[in-house]
Amino acid sequence: KVVRAVPHGKRVRRGTSLVTVDTEKIDEAIRAAEVGVKLSGIAHQQAKRSLDLQEKTSQLDLAAARRAKRDADQDLARFLTIDRAQSEDDAKYSVKSSEDSLAYALEELHQLEKMYQADDLTAESEEIILRRQRDTVARVERMVRRAKLARDRSLKTTIPRQQEGFEENVRRLSIALDRALLTLPAATAKAKLDLAKMELDQKQAVVKLARLKQDRKRLEIT
Repeated sequence: KVVRAVPHGKRVRRGTSLVTVDTEKIDEAIRAAEVGVKLSGIAHQQAKRSLDLQEKTSQLDLAAARRAKRDADQDLARFLTIDRAQSEDDAKYSVKSSEDSLAYALEELHQLEKMYQADDLTAESEEIILRRQRDTVARVERMVRRAKLARDRSLKTTIPRQQEGFEENVRRLSIALDRALLTLPAATAKAKLDLAKMELDQKQAVVKLARLKQDRKRLEIT
């Protein structure tokens, strides 16, 4: 839009604008383009830094996923080859040990009963000693019952559940590793493409700004 024009044939000084054009819209477009170029520059630097960090963390995440899967495999292998058999043996030995203790306590009780039948101790003293030994036998019998219950629970429930836990952990970490191998490199590749597109958009924004400024200069007719 022409705002003012020098009349035809009028003498003017060199450099004087012959035609004044309304430049409000193009000036606004230039200011917006300048802001856009600055913002795209900031976004580009942030994306570049973010990509650098993503590449580093991706390597760490992949290493952690591989390490977790390796440790889970080792834990399961050790449980199957060493720990399960040891736990089963411990559970069985606990019963045997308590049964041995009961046998010793019963034998001692029988010996005391035989001895007191042949000696001349008072009945009261005999009863006290015998009662203590019978209490010992009762306590050890209780220990045997508890040991058997613990053994059965270990063999039928606890140990099998431990194996299930190790096996499930291996499966979960195997899936996690597969997911990491799939998603982490893909995410990094996408980030690189996004950065490349951002760089292209920034160059186009700079070119657009330069063209707007050239167009602005052409509106100044001298």
